[in-house]
Amino acid sequence: MKREGFNCSWNLETGSFTFGVFNAIISSFGFIASVVFAIYAIHQQIYYELNHHHAHFYYHFGPLASGSMILTTTGVLGISVAFAVILCIGIRQRKAEYVKWYFVYGIVVNGLVLATVLALIIIIIEFIDDVDSTAPMIYTCIALVVLSSLFALILVIIRGTYKKFERELEASRQYGQLPAVAVAGPMAAQ
Repeated sequence: MKREGFNCSWNLETGSFTFGVFNAIISSFGFIASVVFAIYAIHQQIYYELNHHHAHFYYHFGPLASGSMILTTTGVLGISVAFAVILCIGIRQRKAEYVKWYFVYGIVVNGLVLATVLALIIIIIEFIDDVDSTAPMIYTCIALVVLSSLFALILVIIRGTYKKFERELEASRQYGQLPAVAVAGPMAAQ
C-alpha cells in the first residue's frame, strides 16, 4: 500500500521489530538484574537465619516471602524475554502465528496492568483520608495508565503486522496454486 513514496506495511514491520528488539534487551537486563538480586536476597536470608537463629524476627514478611517475590519477578521477566524473542523471530521469518502469540500475551499483560490499577484505585478510595500514604499510589496509577495506553498503541501496530503476514500467506496460497485445467494440460480440456 504505497502513498507518495511512503510504504505503510514496511513501517509496521519495522516498528514491531524495533519494539521487539528493545523489549528483548530491556527485559534481558531486568531478568539478569532480578536473578542477581534474587541470589543476593536468598543469600542474605540464609545468612540472617544462620546468625540469628535465636531471634524470632523474620526478615520482611517471613523467611520465604522476600525470596518468593523476587523469584516471581524473575519468572515474569523471563517470560517477557521469551515472548520478545518470539516476536522478533516471527517478524524476521514472517510467521503470523508467532506475532499473534505476542499479541495475545500483550493483551493479557495489559489486562493485568489495568486490574492492578483498579486494585490501587480501590485501595486509594479506602484510605482517602490519609493523603500522604495515597499520593504514591495515585502517581503509580497515572504512570500505569499512561504506560498501558502506550503499550495498547504498540499492540495495534503488532496486530497490523500479523494481519499483514496473514494476508501475504493467503495471497501466496491463492496465487501459488494453478487451476486444474492448467495442471492437467491443454489436451485434458478438450
